[in-house]
Amino acid sequence: MSKKLFKAIFLDRDGVINKEKKYVCKIRDFELIPGVFEALRKFNKLGYKLIIITNQAGIARGFYKEKDLEKLHEYMLSIFILKQIRVDAVYFCPHHPEAKIKIYKTNCNCRKPNPGLIFKAAAEHSIDLKRSIMIGDKISDYYAGINAGLSMSILVKSGHKLNSKYLKDLKYITNDLLSSSKLIEKIDSDYLK
Repeated sequence: MSKKLFKAIFLDRDGVINKEKKYVCKIRDFELIPGVFEALRKFNKLGYKLIIITNQAGIARGFYKEKDLEKLHEYMLSIFILKQIRVDAVYFCPHHPEAKIKIYKTNCNCRKPNPGLIFKAAAEHSIDLKRSIMIGDKISDYYAGINAGLSMSILVKSGHKLNSKYLKDLKYITNDLLSSSKLIEKIDSDYLK
């Protein structure tokens, strides 16, 4: 008997869920973008698993430690639980090819635009990649979704400033996570269900 596979939305963190500030690792710097609760509730209602995948080069650069990031993620997830929002998992890549801390200095498969974190999450959460979506605020997020073979990638304008020369090749661009949720709700057809 084959295992049931689920559709998922993979979300970048900084610039999608919380306001983009350089190397957010402290609770006091974590500020949610307006509309995030409404968007995540909509995804829950549509039956998507929610997986946050985030590059965290601040660890590799020595700005904060993995335990600091884990504490921040526990805080973020506690907010979502209070708001009755189900987030299934958070994955992060601590690596960077120019890391100051030797153990993190690598050109790994988990750093977006590489799809390693998406593949890991898919294996651990029984996710059907062909029915899943990536939402991010950087070109590397967008292409992580493409490289993983997801059904669609969406770039939001709520985080990093976007270079217009890259945008002409992208199919889906929205203002923020809330507008992405409205787009997904509109096109959530039988092949994604």
